[in-house]
Amino acid sequence: MNQFDTTTVKQKGLPKVIATEHLEVRVVSLAPGDQPDSHRHQNEMDEATLVLGGQLKYYINGEEVVAGPGDLGHVPGGSWHYVKNEGSEDCIILNILGGRLPVRTEWR
Repeated sequence: MNQFDTTTVKQKGLPKVIATEHLEVRVVSLAPGDQPDSHRHQNEMDEATLVLGGQLKYYINGEEVVAGPGDLGHVPGGSWHYVKNEGSEDCIILNILGGRLPVRTEWR
């Protein structure tokens, strides 16, 4: 298995990496200023995001948290949330969703 190289992750959106009955894992690249709309998943679906490179700001139920490389954020199931790359370089994240799949997302 090759070592993960953040310089090769240049896709926008949410490319699916692994999906099983109870786990979904994605690698996501967010350009400076990228911000998906506020959304939430079902109560039985927790989400964790590991920042691999760059800087990210989490907005979870009205609270703000800034994260950088090596920081792991947690979004409890049912929480309204979004992220924003407020840095000057691409932000690469490993996004992990676990619980009752498939993921059901409600967007604002």
